[in-house]
Amino acid sequence: GARGWFRGEGKAYVEINGDGLRDREHAIAKSPNTLRIAVLGDSFAEALQVPLEESFWAVMERRVDSCLASCGVRAEVLNFGVSGYGTTQEFLTLRDRVWKYDPDVVLLAFLTANDVQDNSKRLQPPDYRPYFIARADRLELDTSFRDDPAYRRKSGGLWPARLALMRYSRTFQLLVRVLKRPSAPQRPQSGIPGDEPGLEIAVYSEPSTDEWREAWTITEGVLRLMRDEAAGRGARLVVATLSNGIQVHPDPEARRRFMKHYGLAELFYPDERIARFCEAEGIEIVTLAPSLRRYAEARGIFLHGFEGHPPGTGHWNAEGHRAAGAFLADYLCRFE
Repeated sequence: GARGWFRGEGKAYVEINGDGLRDREHAIAKSPNTLRIAVLGDSFAEALQVPLEESFWAVMERRVDSCLASCGVRAEVLNFGVSGYGTTQEFLTLRDRVWKYDPDVVLLAFLTANDVQDNSKRLQPPDYRPYFIARADRLELDTSFRDDPAYRRKSGGLWPARLALMRYSRTFQLLVRVLKRPSAPQRPQSGIPGDEPGLEIAVYSEPSTDEWREAWTITEGVLRLMRDEAAGRGARLVVATLSNGIQVHPDPEARRRFMKHYGLAELFYPDERIARFCEAEGIEIVTLAPSLRRYAEARGIFLHGFEGHPPGTGHWNAEGHRAAGAFLADYLCRFE
């Protein structure tokens, strides 16, 4: 039920529905002749930077709805995106919160910039969230954060009061921001176009450390769990890899300079790796970044970035959402 203006990057009036998600309200029961699509993802799916109707999933809904109209079927998209989520949290959301809505399609919006890292407890600072740990040939869910005394204090009886203060007190909001838990140390910025905090350079190459090899193993294992979970419910799972700003920078010279600075052979390694994995595992895959790069180059526009921020960095702007939503709708309409 919270609502208000988001101005941290871009500007949009944001309303949170009864499920605690950035979306409109949806009836539990699915209407007849409706194709329901549940979207899982992180901040790119939550899309606080743009008005709801400009988000990629809203664009996708309108276009899929239009292509199904002749069949007497309407499209309904439900957004379960939450900023900061990795694939593990998205899988748990699918298992515990999505199925009551009986979706026909589950669309996983995978951000290669940080989702692989977000799936690894070893690559993240101490955090109050569940992780999967690789144990031989299986994944084991680690919820040991619940035993942390600090977490117990944070989530105890005063939690409702804290939420109320967060919602209504600007002074308390400022205090929480100042005292926020420290994030992982950021690597030094190079100053070249396309470089930005939070972008993991290691994801663009074959993993060279045990931590990164494990992160990829866990990521691929969670994708298998999602595949099996969706199959058991009779739903289609579609994995869509999104784009990082430098991948779709409209200037080829800027991309070459970035690659030379970091000694990279290519910028699509994570997208291609996930595509190969999904194809081998029988998972539907849509790789958006190459199409989005062509789109940006042909028009000479940035798909990432907002006023007051370096161009071509950060989240999708309205044009990025529009293009991604159109490409995803075209894919879904080909197979419906």
